[in-house]
Amino acid sequence: MVEQPEFWQENFLSTDARVPVNYVGTNSARSMATNATDGHMWEDFSSDTFRSLPSVGAISYFNPFTRNDELYTPRHRNLGSAPIGGGGPGFYRPASLMSVWATAPLLHNNSLGHFNNDPSVKGRLSAFDDAIHKLLYPERRLLNSDYACAAQLAKDHGLIWRTQTQTYLQVRGTEVPLFLRRMPLPAWLFRFSEWLTETLGGWRAAPTIVLLTVAFVILLSARKGTGKSRQARFAGYGLILAALLAGFVAYLDTGGFGDLRIGPIPAGTPVNLLANINPEVPADEIKAALKATVDGLSEIQTRQLDGEEKEKVFRDKIAPALLKVNKCPDMVMDKGHFFPWFADMSADDKESLIELLKTF
Repeated sequence: MVEQPEFWQENFLSTDARVPVNYVGTNSARSMATNATDGHMWEDFSSDTFRSLPSVGAISYFNPFTRNDELYTPRHRNLGSAPIGGGGPGFYRPASLMSVWATAPLLHNNSLGHFNNDPSVKGRLSAFDDAIHKLLYPERRLLNSDYACAAQLAKDHGLIWRTQTQTYLQVRGTEVPLFLRRMPLPAWLFRFSEWLTETLGGWRAAPTIVLLTVAFVILLSARKGTGKSRQARFAGYGLILAALLAGFVAYLDTGGFGDLRIGPIPAGTPVNLLANINPEVPADEIKAALKATVDGLSEIQTRQLDGEEKEKVFRDKIAPALLKVNKCPDMVMDKGHFFPWFADMSADDKESLIELLKTF
């Protein structure tokens, strides 16, 4: 077909057909986006047929903790009438081959191939040469990478973004109340916080001042030695405790206690284990996952664990809890896009194809 002149006329060398991610086999994280589904911000930019698509079904991924290939199905929550797991997520559209030589590293997440930060034609072709050979010769993907050694690539079955050093998650002080809602804390505490914010706004400190004033007046006026004076003192002390609680909530809401640091997160932790947490799962599951994470990190820190012991805590306690609430547990970035006909191509065929791609 490509030898016919008509093939090249008005051909943008791509297709608008949706490709299921479990067919193309590339990392599925971006395909799980729900921005264009019913009830979300890009709903009006998608079609009714898109938002009524069925689920793509089971998606294969490599679990770096169990060391096994496993399956997951789309885990988003549908707001419309789309089938469970459907409504749009789970598909990619191929990029055009026009100027593909200038877009390396390849794949939708730019994870395949060397990034040389050289925008010249020579630099772009050099980066493309590395990327396209890894695309057509999948075994070369495990030989080298800008971000991992060959041993780590072999262990992870490809490139997994991992923390390079001991790190922390930092929550801004003003965002801490929202974060704490995910923790197993009393619900009334947050209702009280909402009441302070909605009712008093910038006067949130007023209840604390009033309660303390009333408490001190009561304590100063109470006479020692009588039953009534003892009751008054208890009432005064109770008001002081209430004032401290009100002040704590008000101060917390304004970020007065500073940022919250969660960690230390050990070096080598897969970034997507934390970055892909699904905010749509039930709150009790999020709380359980956060508790398991905090408990596991505390155990690593207090016992000063390292090596296999540290990995065991991560593998047995932290990872299962976080994977349970992960929107996309697929962590290998440069996998997939390998089709049976690649294996049927000779080396000369592949090199000819590579040279042809440079002409578009």
